[in-house]
Amino acid sequence: MTGASPPASHARRAALAAASAALGVAALDLLLAVAGPVATEDVFWHVAAGRTLLALGGRPPGDPFSFTAAETPWSLQEWLFHVVAAAAHGAAGPAGLRVLGTALWLGAFAALAWGIRRALPDPALALAAGGLALVLLRHRVQVRPEALSVLGLGLLLPRLLATDPPPPSRGRLALLAAGVALWTNAHAVALVAPVLLALAAGGGALAGARGPALRADLLAAGVAAGATFATPDPLGPHGYALSAPRSALGLVSDEWTTILGGPGAGLSSAGFAAGVAAAALLLVGLLAPGAGSLRPTVRGLLPVLAALAAPLVARRFAWLLVLPAVLALRRVGAGTGPSARTAPLVLALAAGGLALADSLPSWSARARGPSFAEPLDPKFPSAAVERIRATGVEGNLYTAYAFGGYACERLWPRCRIFADGRTLQSPASVLEDSLRIRDPGSAREALLERHGVTIVLATGEFVGDLAPDRWALVHRDPRARVWVRRDQEEALRRLAGK
Repeated sequence: MTGASPPASHARRAALAAASAALGVAALDLLLAVAGPVATEDVFWHVAAGRTLLALGGRPPGDPFSFTAAETPWSLQEWLFHVVAAAAHGAAGPAGLRVLGTALWLGAFAALAWGIRRALPDPALALAAGGLALVLLRHRVQVRPEALSVLGLGLLLPRLLATDPPPPSRGRLALLAAGVALWTNAHAVALVAPVLLALAAGGGALAGARGPALRADLLAAGVAAGATFATPDPLGPHGYALSAPRSALGLVSDEWTTILGGPGAGLSSAGFAAGVAAAALLLVGLLAPGAGSLRPTVRGLLPVLAALAAPLVARRFAWLLVLPAVLALRRVGAGTGPSARTAPLVLALAAGGLALADSLPSWSARARGPSFAEPLDPKFPSAAVERIRATGVEGNLYTAYAFGGYACERLWPRCRIFADGRTLQSPASVLEDSLRIRDPGSAREALLERHGVTIVLATGEFVGDLAPDRWALVHRDPRARVWVRRDQEEALRRLAGK
């Protein structure tokens, strides 16, 4: 007699249903987070940038928003997302951004689910990979262009991990070129596409691929690489990638210190656990007895190793650990013996439980947090910003790095911002000064004077008060305080009159 016995079949269906329900709850939580009050600080810089691009019909010669980076060439590596975000915000304000974010992440989840299912025919293994993916994505599901990179990874995943992929047709190559070109103009991480495809070609060569198969792999990588140059920005994502290593060692140290810091540090403890699980699964999968030859795994091994290294550069790339998880789970599925039938179900339930547990704090916070009808997360200093906006005050404004993009969208062009949230756009010394200004002391006053700051929008991390003989406190609310330099008579007059 072959096949599972009826009791075993019922148990399998029950386990799959439980894992599916857990993943559904976790996925719904992430979608509600991005569909709720806008909490993404830097999306407002995208809106301001897109609005400016549409108004000017092109890129301004320097940075129009930040008075500390006015001479810095303005990067356009994500211009397409800028324009789409500006259009969504122009149509419906923050509600438009919520719709945009929800649509992008629905597409990203669908593409990733499709890619995982193609790579893992066993539904239990696919659920296990999906659970790990949701946990790894938790801290990135916001109104950001990163959703397009997750979508791209989902579409590429079957080819990256295929044992013997068929040569791509001309139509598929054209779709690849068009897709990577769009991806490039929306998110700089599009550079991972040609890198991963080239590594898959190298893995195929190591696995014995020759002749037409190897040429097809190299052709796909070459087409993707060429498409990354289809951008109006002279530097594009390549310039972004080349500028990042300026503090690579510091980034590596900071990112792993932050990750190991646990919850609230940018990657939840469950996210860190999911990353460790992906690496452990890969090791176990490679060594699994009864899983057959390693040859089918070699092709995907080089992209997987790159994915394992990515979070060392920045925790924002932790979602790339989906690759090693899928490769390892495929090895588990190829195993034989008594555990071959039960292991996928155990892994599906464990990953589903991890994803569900990771979502519970968010569900709890949502019950106590702002109403779903609120346009913005209450962390934004909206009352202070709107008062400055209503008075028409002009000047050089300092505020927390995180809220620079929001202040830019609401107050530019009357106010220019100290630093608007783009790490690589501002000089490193400016970012360091931005942090030093938060702390009290004579250094703060000297830095404000040196940079020509005339308005200070102080949020929670700004410690203490400014010198009353130089600065006038013109606004205070539970979220923020506003000071204006005393020699700015027109600004003081306007604010006093409201």
